[in-house]
Amino acid sequence: MITSKSLFHINFVAVFKDEGFVVPDNSLFNTLYQGKEAEGARFIDDPLAKTKMLVLPAMNLRIILEGTRLRLDDESGAEPGKSRLATAVAKTVSKLFSGQQALGFGFNMDFYFRFNKVLTIKDYFDHFFKEEVLKKYDLRDFGFQFTLDKSSEKLQDIWFFKITSPLELAVHTNRHFNLTQLPDQENLQKLLETCYNEADFVVESLKF
Repeated sequence: MITSKSLFHINFVAVFKDEGFVVPDNSLFNTLYQGKEAEGARFIDDPLAKTKMLVLPAMNLRIILEGTRLRLDDESGAEPGKSRLATAVAKTVSKLFSGQQALGFGFNMDFYFRFNKVLTIKDYFDHFFKEEVLKKYDLRDFGFQFTLDKSSEKLQDIWFFKITSPLELAVHTNRHFNLTQLPDQENLQKLLETCYNEADFVVESLKF
């Protein structure tokens, strides 16, 4: 049984088509946020790496453009219902990438789940490997992953699991949408919350 769940990182990624792509001027990045939200803000432009990055410590937010790949990192640890990620994505796309065509988009979430029942790392390991692999060494952790191709919904899910202690499981999920139309703020918010809630179902489905 799950006793606690904590989200410590979430991000949004969109990839734009090369054809007709216009790199936003540096000045546009600096106009995204003003006042208290922009306190301590830093903008980095690396022409050699084709990377532009706006760091907003007051918001625990980073906006990164690598070539035609846009990424927004929310490092506040806030659950999707309280996260400002959907709002930040909508503002960034509207002001910097309006009219740009996308190839697809997705997001990543990283969780820690804790349980009231011991996760037997050795038992999981023994399902896949022979005892000789361990020899005299200690097994510190064990992980596994699976991919779900949900073509009918034009998306793909990748789930990663790592048993990090007898009562704790680290979970990473990557949800990618093969859609060229980026979601608006309301729909992105729904997508984030749906994925966040589905993580409980997936973890609870584990056979201990």
